[in-house]
Amino acid sequence: MSTNIIKTQKEVVIGDKTIVVKKLPLRRITVLLQAVGKLPEEITGITDMKPDEVVANMATMLAVALPKIADVLVEAIDKQITADFLLDEAGFDEALELVTVILEVNNVAGIIDRLKKLQALAPKAK
Repeated sequence: MSTNIIKTQKEVVIGDKTIVVKKLPLRRITVLLQAVGKLPEEITGITDMKPDEVVANMATMLAVALPKIADVLVEAIDKQITADFLLDEAGFDEALELVTVILEVNNVAGIIDRLKKLQALAPKAK
């Protein structure tokens, strides 16, 4: 079995603050998942929309969801900054960088691949 070593922390700079994004332990992941569960239906329903519907509804979805998304990101970085700081100081590019680093440090792509492999190994219901 091959194992990839993933960096357990990376830094992201937003404004005058350096945020250290660390790998989330299991207990923190449950808190983060609870925060994700509180996202408004407008944003969680995006998976059911056609691409043109997403574009047409983007402004409304962002206006409703950004404060909640900021809450989730702040939770993921162990409250090193506030949601207000993130909303007031971060550009969209910096926010996307923060999301990318959170996903990389926590090896989300690798976890999804492993879950797919586990699902394939699970006995099929008859």
